[in-house]
Amino acid sequence: MSFLKRFNAAVDEAKIAQPVILFCNGYKAHVLYGAAMFCLEKKIILYMLLSHATHLLQPLNVGVFSEMKTTWSAHVMEWMQANEGEVLKKMYFSGILKKAWEDVATKEHSQKAFQKAGLCPFTEKAVDYSCLLTEEEEKQKKEQKKKKEAEQQGNNAQLNEELLQIAGTIMDINMDDNLQSSSFLDETTGMMYAGKKKLVNKSGKKSHVKKKS
Repeated sequence: MSFLKRFNAAVDEAKIAQPVILFCNGYKAHVLYGAAMFCLEKKIILYMLLSHATHLLQPLNVGVFSEMKTTWSAHVMEWMQANEGEVLKKMYFSGILKKAWEDVATKEHSQKAFQKAGLCPFTEKAVDYSCLLTEEEEKQKKEQKKKKEAEQQGNNAQLNEELLQIAGTIMDINMDDNLQSSSFLDETTGMMYAGKKKLVNKSGKKSHVKKKS
């Protein structure tokens, strides 16, 4: 609401004839009841840009942010060349950002951004539709995604089965080690107890007995 009020004040100050159209993304706050009623009262037409298409239709994305990335990289390189051997710390960030922003945030860049997005002047052919998927391509993309997810689930199931087998083998080894370490010689009877199942006499003969108490 605060932005809408500032936008309306700017429209009134510039004495722009109404109604005016305001392009915005699909952010939910833009379509709240209070915002909608305010726009209706002030003759502001809200137009929501298509989802997942702001890289083609939103002027900031098309003509400002991309240019900002390039300009920022150039200014960082310039700073590194002027300060060879130094690390770009936070204390220098705002100064470099200010230079990059002043180079990009101009009236000329903003106007070109709206032209590239086909919004002002309104030009349908200005939009690069080759970046958008057709209905058939979108369907194929979804099918490929489902297939990939199914394969991933199968791989995870196989991996879990292998891990369970490994865990079972480790448990068997540990049980064998415990049985061996629990063997002892009964000096009174001359019998060797191997765990709790069997015993061996000195002659090497095996015999089964009840559990030793």
